[in-house]
Amino acid sequence: MSTALTVQDEDAILELRLGGASVKSIARRFRISIEQVNDTLDGMFEQLSDRGRLRATNLELARLDEMVGKFREKALEGCPISANLLVRLSERRAALAGLDHRQVDPVMLSLSVHPPVSSTDGIREAIERIARGSGSAPPEPETNGGGSPQ
Repeated sequence: MSTALTVQDEDAILELRLGGASVKSIARRFRISIEQVNDTLDGMFEQLSDRGRLRATNLELARLDEMVGKFREKALEGCPISANLLVRLSERRAALAGLDHRQVDPVMLSLSVHPPVSSTDGIREAIERIARGSGSAPPEPETNGGGSPQ
């Protein structure tokens, strides 16, 4: 059975979670189930206005900036674990700020627009051309002078 939470409790749960507290620690603090913490957070996030979302995003960005500050020096000193964490924090920050859109690879784009013709499709097209009498046989592969294809 779930415990009734006050509006102040719900606000405190949201602030704690945005501040980096784990769901488990919040549940213990308020003597409620982890499921109730998650349900409370889900309900609150659905109700957030644009201004509230901006505030929540800014709180998360500030928390990430604080963590970056803690790991930056160690990363610059050559600590691989700190460097890895710094990269992951930077990726998370970019995602929150909307800066994580992927660059489009022109090769992959051309493949998606003009997919390669399979050998079966090529043979089928050649047979259709011959059957219509509107085309000649496909060109022979070039040779390197010794009679074998390049």
